[in-house]
Amino acid sequence: MSTRLFRLQGYETDFSTGVCADGRQVVLGLLCPHLTAYFFDRQGELIACERRLWRRPAVSLGPDGPFSMSNPVFAAALRTQMREWQTELGFRTAAIRFREFFDESQFVGIARWPEHLDPREWDGRPETEIGYLEEQRAEWDASGQFVWWWGKDYWVAPDGQVEST
Repeated sequence: MSTRLFRLQGYETDFSTGVCADGRQVVLGLLCPHLTAYFFDRQGELIACERRLWRRPAVSLGPDGPFSMSNPVFAAALRTQMREWQTELGFRTAAIRFREFFDESQFVGIARWPEHLDPREWDGRPETEIGYLEEQRAEWDASGQFVWWWGKDYWVAPDGQVEST
């Protein structure tokens, strides 16, 4: 793990970032079937994760999902539950800065590179392709980008804005 602080800003309705009344930083959003919050101290160290079961479940399209998230009644109930939690936390929307972590149980956290630029994924590739991938990885590193995993991958610019998902 690095000592780098990664900057992240909320993205649409997928997740929100901000600061709690007590100074903790938080990223908060839905990871079916829970609203989930990861809390960080002022230095960017992960200090806690809290999950709350959604009060109004989304319609499941199979025995274990996927879920239909587009139902307006579900979406409204989820927004209400999220606002209530944010109010409880004294949440103020803001970009946050935190250190690298990865929670395998929720598939949430930082990856330094997209999967295709991760050297652990290069076994059996021709040397010419590896050379090209190394060049791309060097460009990626120089750009300051990173991958934020929140149930899926988000490519994030150094200013914390999601550029691609």
